[in-house]
Amino acid sequence: MAKFRKFIIIMLIIGAVFWGISIALRGVSVGTVSDRNNDVYTDESRILFIEADADEVRSINPEYQLRDVSTLLSATEKEELQTYIEKCEAKIGCDIFLIIGNSPYFTKTNDNDFDKQATWIENWVKENKPGWDQPDGNVVVYFDNWSAYSGDSHCYLYPFGKYADKLPAHERESIIDSVNEDVNDDPAGAYKRMARKVTLKMIGMGMIGAYWPIGISIAIALIIAIIFMIVQLCVNAGKVTVDKATYVKGGKAKVKLSHDTFISKHTTSRHIERSSGGGGGGGGGHGGSGGSH
Repeated sequence: MAKFRKFIIIMLIIGAVFWGISIALRGVSVGTVSDRNNDVYTDESRILFIEADADEVRSINPEYQLRDVSTLLSATEKEELQTYIEKCEAKIGCDIFLIIGNSPYFTKTNDNDFDKQATWIENWVKENKPGWDQPDGNVVVYFDNWSAYSGDSHCYLYPFGKYADKLPAHERESIIDSVNEDVNDDPAGAYKRMARKVTLKMIGMGMIGAYWPIGISIAIALIIAIIFMIVQLCVNAGKVTVDKATYVKGGKAKVKLSHDTFISKHTTSRHIERSSGGGGGGGGGHGGSGGSH
């Protein structure tokens, strides 16, 4: 019972340590982040919907169907995502915008044609001047243009300011790929992942994660505890816990003396006749043969 109690205590201590690490990592940032300093762009909303004019689209192409993006996020999901983005911004000192559109203008003509989205984002930033540190300062814009046609929705991630170098092309592509894994089924979760990954890349903790899930801490603690238990069982398995007199009354064994006495020996023998003929010899067998000449 004492050993089992010791195992439980150790498991709880290990769990507490990893839980503390998880909580500490939640406060990680790029360093000292000053308050937002931008008196030009003061709109606090970080989730924007840019919807195309249906009448205008139909005048160009009467058969084109617009995707209704207003229903992608529920009111609760939008509020929670807004709050989450604000927390991420405060860690890195950078505005993070999620812009959701449905315009056929941004439909690509080939696999590398993102110029329309890139140009639109550049113009939007220059015109509105968002930025955490100053107008037209540190900004990350994720523009996701949805289409009613399968495979025709396109997104673009564009960083500005001093942190732009921390999101090189391969990192941006990694974030976009991660979002697109399930954005069609869970837009809120995918966009939250976008904000988290942008934050981690800016902090430089992409492999560790500033938001280490508490479940990972518990799992690590359990694994260590199980290893400890197995080791203890193996160590105790070879110990001798009894001796020859453990279960004998009085602790002393009583053995009666006994012996055998040899009285006589009687043997019988018989002679076996041998044949005088010689035996032949040779070598050979299935699969191979040998000989000499």
